[in-house]
Amino acid sequence: MALRYFLALCVFTCALFSLSAQSEVDDFFKKDQIHNIRIQIDAHDWNDALDSLKFYGDEYTRASVSINGKTIDGAGVRFRGNSSYQSMGKKNSLNIKLNFSDKESNYNGLKKIKLSNIFNDPSFVRETFGYNLAAKYMIAPRANYARVYVNGQFYGLFANLESVDKDFLKRHFGESKGAFIKASPDLEAHRPANCLKDIFSNLEYEEKGDRCYELNYEFKSDSALAPLMELTRVLKTATTPEEIEAVLDVDQTLWMHAYNNVLVNLSSYSGRYAHNYYLYQKKNGQFVPIIWDLNMLFGSFKAVDGGPSLHKPQLQRIDPFLHSNNSERPLIKALMKHKEFRQRYIHYVRTFLYDEFKSGNYLSEIKETQRKISNDVMRDKNAFYNYSKFKQSLQTKYKDAEDINSIYGIEDFMEGRVEFLKKERGILKLAPEIENLTTIPEERFSKMFLVKVKASRKARKVSLAYRFDDSEPYKIATLYDNGRHDDGGKKDGIFAAKIKQEGLTMQYYFIAENDGATSVIPSAYHSDPLTIEFDNE
Repeated sequence: MALRYFLALCVFTCALFSLSAQSEVDDFFKKDQIHNIRIQIDAHDWNDALDSLKFYGDEYTRASVSINGKTIDGAGVRFRGNSSYQSMGKKNSLNIKLNFSDKESNYNGLKKIKLSNIFNDPSFVRETFGYNLAAKYMIAPRANYARVYVNGQFYGLFANLESVDKDFLKRHFGESKGAFIKASPDLEAHRPANCLKDIFSNLEYEEKGDRCYELNYEFKSDSALAPLMELTRVLKTATTPEEIEAVLDVDQTLWMHAYNNVLVNLSSYSGRYAHNYYLYQKKNGQFVPIIWDLNMLFGSFKAVDGGPSLHKPQLQRIDPFLHSNNSERPLIKALMKHKEFRQRYIHYVRTFLYDEFKSGNYLSEIKETQRKISNDVMRDKNAFYNYSKFKQSLQTKYKDAEDINSIYGIEDFMEGRVEFLKKERGILKLAPEIENLTTIPEERFSKMFLVKVKASRKARKVSLAYRFDDSEPYKIATLYDNGRHDDGGKKDGIFAAKIKQEGLTMQYYFIAENDGATSVIPSAYHSDPLTIEFDNE
């Protein structure tokens, strides 16, 4: 067996490689794309027609839709949105169902297009930047832009969002038959006396069952209630990490919490209504949270709980361990009481803080995006904010009288957030680093090979997460530093283990722990895992 391998690995500067070519659907959501979408609706007043359909139940109207020059007749179009929707508004978000009339109709494999009207965001970048940053570290939708024309007239520049639907699930999990739920509480509904009040979609366990859950979650699949109830029961009663891991993808959940906290995304599980996420149950029984609705990043939504709205300094100083002891946020509390989960969470907070924000990477990306869309923003006469507000949106606050609905300049807001977080004692301790990776094959016809690394900063535990099929979950193997696993001397900082080859390409990453901190190397393993290629000759 011949093995081609990478000989060196440094903690924050790994050479990362993609395992497979991007599909056509992936191409549709490339960050630098601005699509041209032309919609033809056979109605004298198409805006009024779509308003009427929205009022009577979110029905579609038949339309001809051209996407980058490819025309699909018999598509369906409707307005979408709740707080962002305005009756007779100048610019409403759109859903386009390409297979409305013909079930086989699609655009390069895509059957549905979600277009966001960029409400509540003079910068025009919150959603697109937010989704693509999330997708770097966790399972999340992606986003770019589309110029939209309706009946020959420019309707505006929209954010083009990837739908979280069955096609999305199949791409990420290889199937879509598991329990599928959207955290979307009905804020207007009357709660029966036996239901908990004002818990929204916070995953508190409700013994009374069906109706209580139905008011706080939208079931996207049949037979989803029982698995959801079991998840909430375990979050309430579990005493060990293993009990939680049996029903929850802990790693993905910690990434979501770290993201919401660092970016002050309170229109989320972390905020007042504990909403704006999906849950999908994988074949192994674990639920995965999938983040959603990111137009109010960077402190635009200001309520943590039922108390008063927070002002800018309070938002910038939100505790990185917000809700850690709050029984009304069991998805956070259940994880933070276990040291291994808490240390992993700290590493993810530090990843966002240092790799993305203190480094300035986020600002470079946002400025480049604004440069690309600048001309389209200038000609968008239906936008909620004029071009002058767009140009000022990184530094200047879009202000209302009481600061309740103010939208902060992104750069100005995050400078204060970074300064606060980098001084927080709870996230200061340095985690181990990994270097000098070597992989040594056994004899020619053996299926085993040795993985050996050097770990610094008093690492006491090193694990290898690996898989040979990117549709499968990672397996975890412990690497040893005891002098009995071809690792050199006992407690010399060299960790090793033998792994069985089960395919021609292995994706992998490392988890290293010392007494006070954990590192995951590379942090962006979700989008860019390390790889080893095998060549059996």
